[in-house]
Amino acid sequence: MAALWEAVVRRLTADVPSRLGGRSVPVGGSSGITIRGDLGNPWHFRPDVLLGLPGRELAKQHLLPADAKYKRYDRHGVSASDGHQLLTYSAGYTSADSPHTMIIHPQSGDHVHRTLQARGPHGLLGTVQILGIDTNAPPEQATQWVTSALTLDTVTATGRSRDKRHIPLHHTTAGYS
Repeated sequence: MAALWEAVVRRLTADVPSRLGGRSVPVGGSSGITIRGDLGNPWHFRPDVLLGLPGRELAKQHLLPADAKYKRYDRHGVSASDGHQLLTYSAGYTSADSPHTMIIHPQSGDHVHRTLQARGPHGLLGTVQILGIDTNAPPEQATQWVTSALTLDTVTATGRSRDKRHIPLHHTTAGYS
């Protein structure tokens, strides 16, 4: 089911960048994050979706990595491993002034959206938008939810959560909605 959800998310997000003046960026080949130097073969991190969105400067686009997670993040907090994965994407694909990523998960009922922030002694490390998509919604509506999430102030490099709740990624957020 995880592979099917990834395909659904790739399809739902295919047209989103063009609606915002950007483009989808291929994630295969040399565009992945590679870990070398350990025993054995190198391993790779690649987001399920990489969106190229217009930046503040016309000639500069910023990348937003998104990962499809077939998990119940409407009922449970984001796992530490998923938080670390998205922070790795943030470090590898985004600029320091716009370190935003997104998790898209299925849920029944209306869609939900929340923003997690990772902060360290030197400031913002990254934000992870958690977007729950109603699996009973028409595809056009689900695409609109993704587009709306990308136009919130969390993606405009403000570094602030839309709802002003700052949740460290290493804490569980069970019951948070």
